[in-house]
Parts: sequence; C-alpha cells; structure tokens
Amino acid sequence: MSENDVPKVVKMPNSRFMIIIVIVIVALLVLANSFYQVDAQEEAVVLNFGKFHSIQYPGFHFKIPVIQKVYKVNTKEFQTMNFGFVQQSGMDSTYKAVPEESSLLTGDSNILDIRWSIQYKITNPRDWLFNVDNRRVRGDRGYEMDNRIKTIRDISLSVINKIIGNNSLNRIFEGNRDILVSTALEEMNERVNNVGLGITILLVEFDTVAAPEGAVQDAFNDVTAATVERDRYIDEGEVYRSSQIPNAMGAAQRVKELADGYAIERVNLALGDVAKFKSIYEEYKKNPEITRKRMYYEMMEEMAKTSTDIELIDRDLTNFIPFKSLNTVGGN
Repeated sequence: MSENDVPKVVKMPNSRFMIIIVIVIVALLVLANSFYQVDAQEEAVVLNFGKFHSIQYPGFHFKIPVIQKVYKVNTKEFQTMNFGFVQQSGMDSTYKAVPEESSLLTGDSNILDIRWSIQYKITNPRDWLFNVDNRRVRGDRGYEMDNRIKTIRDISLSVINKIIGNNSLNRIFEGNRDILVSTALEEMNERVNNVGLGITILLVEFDTVAAPEGAVQDAFNDVTAATVERDRYIDEGEVYRSSQIPNAMGAAQRVKELADGYAIERVNLALGDVAKFKSIYEEYKKNPEITRKRMYYEMMEEMAKTSTDIELIDRDLTNFIPFKSLNTVGGN
C-alpha cells in the first residue's frame, strides 16, 4: 500500500469549541432582537409578559427578548372614512354611490341623499390595541374589516342618522350647516371616548346633501335656487342698510345739534327776561308810579314802531283816537 492510499483523518473540533460557537450565535441573536427602532410616525407599546409596561416614542430602544414584546402603532397619519359613496381606484377620481348608507330620513319624514366623510387619527395607542377586539368581522358594506374600524363606522352612521332625524328638511337645507357638523363631531368623539377606542375624530364633512334623483331632486334644486336668490336679496338689503344708517345718523346728529342750540338760545333769552324782570321789579318797588308810567311809555313806543293802523280807545269806550298818521310821513 502506498503512502497515497492511506486515508486522511479529519480532526473534529472538541466539545468546548462547539459550545463557544453556539453561545456566540445565541448572543448575536439575542442582541439582534434586543434593539428596535420606532419611526417618526409611530409610537411603540411595550408589554412585559403580556402586561402593559410603557409607551416608547421615535428613536432606538432596548427590549428584553422573550420577556418584552413591542407593538408599533402609527399615531401621526390621518385616516379617512367615506360614507354613502366609495372612491373608485384608477386615474379618474370617480365615485360609486352606496344608497343604503346615503339615504337618510329627516325629522319631517323626507328622504335625503347625504354623503359625508370623517378624518381621525390614533391618539392613544394602548387603548387602540387593547380596549376593543381587533378580530375580523363582516362590515356594513358586506366585506370583512377590523372590528375597530367597524366600530368607528357604526358610530358615525348612528350619529349622522340621529342628527338628520332630529332636524326638518328646511332646517337642514336653509339652516347653518356648520352647526350640524360641529354637533356631529362632538357627539362622535364623545362616543369613541366612551368605548375607549383611543382615537380622535378631527373632521366631519358633508360632501353631498341633496334630494333623491328624479322629479323630487328637480323640485329641490328649484328650492335651492330660490334660497340662493333670497340670500342675495338679503345681502343687498344689508348693504343698502349699512350705507343708509350713517346718513341717517348724521342727519339725526345735525337735528340734535340744532335743537340743542335752540334750547340754549331759549334758555338764555328766558334768563335775560328773568333778569330784566327782576331789575324792573326792584325799580318798581322803589318808585311804583314812575315805573308804571315808564313801562307804559315804553310799551306805546314799541307798539308804534312795530304796528300800523293803531286806534286808541278811552277807558269808557266812548271815543277813540286814530294813530294812523303817526307812522306815515305827510299824513293828514
């Protein structure tokens, strides 16, 4: 047998070396599963043996393998839900109506076609993960969905049906639509908080509020056009009113100022007359007879200046003296 025919013996590593390799591999796996990253749009819920431990925010974090489990939740993205219509996928933004959602009954037994949307985001990831069962259930449109999503849809449908059912047709069309929106938003948030969904509804928007298609819709369009025209006349009236009020206020102010001036003048004249009367009265007390005669002459002089065709009659009414010639030049 030649030297080349002798089989070579391969030396196997000893058991200690194998244990070291296994330990290194396990350590690497543990380290690889001990760190995790939370993205900027997320928050992480950490559990210890299935029990809530903490919430971690964006960045790198450490966890204890096997003992701790991490669930990441997107808390920054705005989610949108549509009701009464489905947005078709594709290049064209087309919509498909869902009549079983959009046909709502008003408080005065009229049917309206109402389509609306809501926007929400997750604000409490712990509640979102654990307060409501997230199993797949059959939704209102006949296909399966997350039970939490179905709960949000059920709440929105219930609230809008209630609000429309509590209002008459005219109030919905002619009233302040913002009041209906704010009422719906407030009640939806109250209900999701009671359930503990861990979300906040940020927006409720009515996309369509119209009558069902056909002759009824034509009649409603006429009503809407008449309402728009009425509002236009009201706006024009308000503009005219706003332009006339300053003019009226200016005229009123001028009249008031004239009246105030006249009042001051009359008061001053009255005060002057009172002062004059008092001075005459003081003189009268001193010399009654002379004062009477002076007043008589002054009165006669004033009458002669301001009057014509004066006739004097004596006390016994037996004779009179014409004074016509006193105010004329060259009289008889």
